Amino acid sequence: MFAPEAPQEDVYHTIVGPLCERFLSGESCSLIAYGMTNAGKTHTIQGTGKNVGIFPRLVTSVLNKSTELVEPLLQLSVVEIYQEKLADLLNAKKERLFIRDGNGHIEVAGLTSHNIACVDDATQHLDAADSKRSKSRTLLNAGSSRSHALYTLTLSHKVNGHTVASIFQVVDLAGSE
Repeated sequence: MFAPEAPQEDVYHTIVGPLCERFLSGESCSLIAYGMTNAGKTHTIQGTGKNVGIFPRLVTSVLNKSTELVEPLLQLSVVEIYQEKLADLLNAKKERLFIRDGNGHIEVAGLTSHNIACVDDATQHLDAADSKRSKSRTLLNAGSSRSHALYTLTLSHKVNGHTVASIFQVVDLAGSE
């Protein structure tokens, strides 16, 4: 738990930095932001302007360190869960998606993934996803996220000729009031 005035950089280095190292080594990781409406969950994940959030910092770290990897490929997908329905926030149509058991693992059928070559790619996609996210006015926040958002980074690279893949999921839950 951090005080409201804690810098984004401190939150990142304390919580996400160690997970980033594990992600780069091939482990899958998850980070969940939970709390009341207006507690700062989305702000902590996305940030604003010069107050960069933990997700853009994560992408920057992964891209900077992926130069040491063989054939790295970083991809991003964003799913919204609103009123028990799933939608791809990076698909222009924002069509409803469904969860299924595919090839022995659970997947979101039809979810798009987008290659991330630089931080600007990620920022543009995050901005696009945020603009499509379900929001409404509450007593605590004029533009409150009313949905859960699942940001997924997938990293694949070669190790001794074999492909290693890991997933980093950042979950921004709707307010818990």
